[in-house]
Amino acid sequence: MIGITDYRFDFVREPLKIAFSFKGGSFTEKWIVITSLKDRTGHWETGIGGLAVLWSDSTVAGEHSEAGGNILMAAVAERGAKLAVGREFDHPEEVTLGIADELKGYASAISGIPEIRDTFIFNSLVSLDCSLWKHYARYRRTCDARKLLSSLYGDFFTVKHNRIARVPTITYHMGLSDIEELAEMGHFLFKIKIGHSGSQEEMLKHDRRRLLEVHEVLKDYRTPNTEKGVILYYLDANGRYSTIDAFLKLVDFLDRSGIKDRVVIIEEPFPEECDYDVSGIPIRIAADESIQSVKDVAKRAKLGYNTIALKPAGKTPSLTARIAIAAIDLGATCFVADSACIPVLLEWNKLFAACLPSLPELSTGFLESNGPEHYLRWDELLREHPCTSASWIIPKHGMFELDEKFFTVSGGILKKYPRYEEILKDSFNKN
Repeated sequence: MIGITDYRFDFVREPLKIAFSFKGGSFTEKWIVITSLKDRTGHWETGIGGLAVLWSDSTVAGEHSEAGGNILMAAVAERGAKLAVGREFDHPEEVTLGIADELKGYASAISGIPEIRDTFIFNSLVSLDCSLWKHYARYRRTCDARKLLSSLYGDFFTVKHNRIARVPTITYHMGLSDIEELAEMGHFLFKIKIGHSGSQEEMLKHDRRRLLEVHEVLKDYRTPNTEKGVILYYLDANGRYSTIDAFLKLVDFLDRSGIKDRVVIIEEPFPEECDYDVSGIPIRIAADESIQSVKDVAKRAKLGYNTIALKPAGKTPSLTARIAIAAIDLGATCFVADSACIPVLLEWNKLFAACLPSLPELSTGFLESNGPEHYLRWDELLREHPCTSASWIIPKHGMFELDEKFFTVSGGILKKYPRYEEILKDSFNKN
């Protein structure tokens, strides 16, 4: 067994180019928390995680400033590291899932919010979980995380794509020339944010107008990578449609405007508390925020949700693996979404995406990834990647090309992170 005896913790703030807007809110920077755990042999392993307060719990985000919400989540992350000290484990999930309930009580106490969402807790635990996985890989004497997943979870992680489509995100305010540039680069599946702020009527009006202008830019592009040879869309409403009638008006609009056949997924149209049956809607409906735990998979499946968004870098690799197993057992399709990852964390998402069956409309697996469009220091972050010169780091013609070395070294996720380890070293030496 692996025993944890000590921890170190710190964070850095990564500025964005412009505010990232969704759910009627926005954020201007990403806090990257750094957790290093020491085992009883004296060995340290460092994990990192990006905090996503608005995405993980809009109540916390709404009741605090942007900095205040991040401070709360960082406090929960450090508390998780403290709780890990003194624990022994055979598998990373034993620690990560084992401390979640206690952390939830702690988060409620310091925030003053009685019902903190589970996703807020697991998002805060990403850096801890990644550190635990690095310890586990060292214990098992391998750098191949795909083999670790296969050995732990069986046939669920035996697919092996050598190409992953990169899916950029079209935000509310992205310029049409920027969208056209992405299409010229070879991207053939686009995530489009819908669910604009305002009343339901105002939102629907804005969404219709935005979808028409985006479709006008993309409709004539051709690609060999989709079943019908055209660019496809993945719409993300982030729970903004509060009634089934409003959503059906959107679906009707998509049909009448000729856009519906391009839409492969609509993600989270309704607020989590609205248990609407979507089984009769003629478009693939995906669950994301509403999947806070494994038990939520069955609940959503009964309501007709046939697709699950996985976020290893947003909900921890450990919980994500359990969610994937539950979803595949029920016949659901899974895909990987991004949570605005920095390059190193994106490798966890690539690894999961490479192990999942592709959608029938596509020739390969896919991965939502929007870092280049949003991080001010993206080029520097690429240089800080432990495998900075590797062929799989930067997509080519809209694709991440995954060679055998990608799988052998797990994209670099189990290697040392010099920049972040230096930050911890400096912080520790000052204390």
